[in-house]
Amino acid sequence: MPAPCIDTARGSSAVTSALQGHTSNYDSDVFRPLIAKAEAISGKALRGKLVGGRRLDAGHRDHAARGCVSHRRAASLPDRTGAEYVLRRVMRRAVRHGHRLGIERPFLHEVALEVVGLMGEHYGELRERRELIASVTEQEEVRFRQTLERGLGILEEELDSLRSENTTRLSGDAAFKLYDTYGFPVDLLEVICDEKGFAVDREGYDGALAEAKARSEFVGQSAAVEQVYPRGAREGGGRRGAVFSATSARRARGRSSPSSRTAPWCREP
Repeated sequence: MPAPCIDTARGSSAVTSALQGHTSNYDSDVFRPLIAKAEAISGKALRGKLVGGRRLDAGHRDHAARGCVSHRRAASLPDRTGAEYVLRRVMRRAVRHGHRLGIERPFLHEVALEVVGLMGEHYGELRERRELIASVTEQEEVRFRQTLERGLGILEEELDSLRSENTTRLSGDAAFKLYDTYGFPVDLLEVICDEKGFAVDREGYDGALAEAKARSEFVGQSAAVEQVYPRGAREGGGRRGAVFSATSARRARGRSSPSSRTAPWCREP
């Protein structure tokens, strides 16, 4: 290859699909058992009729399968940064597609255990961490379903308002409110709005987020300084105490405060 990191789309799933004569990876025997599991849980056949060369339900099916198969990476668990956050986002999309299919209870852990059964012989760490995988997956889904239920209701109200105004752009302030108040992730918000024919003012959202972070940092530093002066007066007294206080205050400004660490944008909903 003339350059590194070129995706040739010839991974094991694609090769398996081609060897088995399928046009989609998700029709291969690597994925079909997972699709069957999702069908059993939802009570619906996920292979919808073809419209313009694409199955109507293919999006739901594919996202659910991807969310489940990601659990093969036994070293990765959903978290706030890096590859772990990518996994969290994939899982969330799988949960949402399950929600759209009418699955009203946590289900992703059941499909994850199906992956363990299918892949455990070749990936021994899956069997070793079977209980952990099921537990973390279920907890992640339970938390996200709570966020999803709250956010979808508020979002639909916002979209109804936009429809009445004959506009298709959700303001940055509204998007930030959904995140700040209800913990609704902006990346998922963009996906849902796009499906409904709306766009999100991402620049406005980023601006509102930056302003909120700046306010939180200022408040956090002020609180730290307020704690320093009484401490200096108690420990030093008089002029020496004042010197201690001023020095400590300058140091406090350079440290993060408890209030800034627990701000909504510093935690992952």
